[in-house]
Amino acid sequence: MGDAPSNPCAIPADPDADDPSIVPNECWGRFPSGNYDIGFDEGAWNHLSRKVYGTFTDLSFQGARSSTALALWLVEWAYAFGVQDRLGGPAVDIARRYQSDVIGPLGLGHLAWTYAVAWAAVAALRGRLTMAAGELAISILAAGLAGILLANPAGYMQGTTDTMSRLSGALLATGTGQPPPEGATDAEAVMEPLQAEIHSAFVEEPYDYLNWGGPLSGACAAARDEILATGPHGADDEPRDVMRDAGCEAQAEFNERPDSNRLFGAVLTFGAATLMAVLVGLVALTVVVAQVIAVTLWAVAPFALLAGVLPGAGRELAWRWLTALARAVLAVVGMSFVLSILLLTVNALLEGSEDVGLVERFALVNMAVVAMYVTRKRILAAGHNLAGSVGQRLATRRDGSNRPSTPWLATPAVAGATGFAIGAGLGPDRTSRSSRLASAAGRNYLANRRVNRSQRAAEERAQRRASTTTTRQRTEISTDGDGKPVLRSAVTVDGPAATSRRARAARTRLETRSARNVEAQARRRDGGWGRPAPEAVETVDEPVVDDEPAVETEEA
Repeated sequence: MGDAPSNPCAIPADPDADDPSIVPNECWGRFPSGNYDIGFDEGAWNHLSRKVYGTFTDLSFQGARSSTALALWLVEWAYAFGVQDRLGGPAVDIARRYQSDVIGPLGLGHLAWTYAVAWAAVAALRGRLTMAAGELAISILAAGLAGILLANPAGYMQGTTDTMSRLSGALLATGTGQPPPEGATDAEAVMEPLQAEIHSAFVEEPYDYLNWGGPLSGACAAARDEILATGPHGADDEPRDVMRDAGCEAQAEFNERPDSNRLFGAVLTFGAATLMAVLVGLVALTVVVAQVIAVTLWAVAPFALLAGVLPGAGRELAWRWLTALARAVLAVVGMSFVLSILLLTVNALLEGSEDVGLVERFALVNMAVVAMYVTRKRILAAGHNLAGSVGQRLATRRDGSNRPSTPWLATPAVAGATGFAIGAGLGPDRTSRSSRLASAAGRNYLANRRVNRSQRAAEERAQRRASTTTTRQRTEISTDGDGKPVLRSAVTVDGPAATSRRARAARTRLETRSARNVEAQARRRDGGWGRPAPEAVETVDEPVVDDEPAVETEEA
């Protein structure tokens, strides 16, 4: 095989050099991600099936590789974004300006204490002396805590960020099998093993199965490394020649033949990598949004801590601020747990399914990634429920009623791509006037649509009845000069007017046939069929009805 070419990943990369590729192409594994591709023999010019199978297999694998590269770049960006370094200084500056330019000059602190003392006095006069004393004690404790936090907001904000980083680093290290970090989490030290594990699971192992038929070892693994060091190769024969020179004839023959099994395995790999990229993208977005929310909360901390002095329901803003900060921390920690359990699950599935085919392996991986997506939503909901329940207990009103107030970012607001539903969760769960108007407009629209549908249905039924030809028999009972009842029957045909000769003839036949039937019924009733009619007719004293109900028979 000659001298093995140098590995591009072994050469230190220039940090100032620009990456010309659109999709990130870094050394997350042992070789650059762009060096992995699918090889095959195209055959003669008329071997269309080989070209189709090979081309689409390589396209599917390249889609999986690109999705994995994007996911690795997103997770590194989310945890190495440095929200504290970028936004921490401006947030602290905003908090200090609020404290010095708004709260101090306007005397909001004195106003808060005046309200607290007045509220306690009124409560004591109403016989609630114990509750008044308790609220004043809580106000004093809240004022002391506010003074401690506002004396060094940058330090406490840094402590919050370090807490999130330590917990996240420990969970991510658990997912990669590395020992937990001792100090504040170094993003590169934690991310490199994590990215290497994801790249191995979704790029390197599928490459061995799709390109060479299974895991490689010994001389075959060394030949594969030589091929990857100079990749990508496309449909070139050089990789197969290198494998044959290493004595790996079976692997070279597998690489030469493109078939449906390799194509379906590549499609499953692409599906698993795409689902993983979507999940990692959601995790990264949630982590960044949670960190931004935590920094923003420290920017408005003076107002929230001042509200802690207010007794009763006035202290609710402070509890909401504390609840939102706890939710941000739990969201970052929870997303790190999702990534760690994703890696542990995928690695366990890949290691436990080495004796099955590629299709079964990545079908299991797809199910695992879908399960992790559901787990992400459950973890976010659990964190929101935990922080929300604590906030509800802290914000319980003390004005004599036991109705808890709704904390900021309430549990029903767990929605959206980030899991925070910021637009829906920035206030209490109360319907606004615009929402009520929109709801009423929607109900009116639905009611008008139901009425219009009913009217159209009634009109259609009336049109069908008007267009149907029916015969009606009308019977009249009268008396002759001798006072005997006389029965007269007539047949009428109701329906649309006949417009053609055939329709008019059919209507005439219907009228004639109906008239004959009526006459035959009358003869049978009067004793016809060759028998003499009875001489006497029994009279009835009951009133004679002028119009009997018409007998309706529809035309066949």
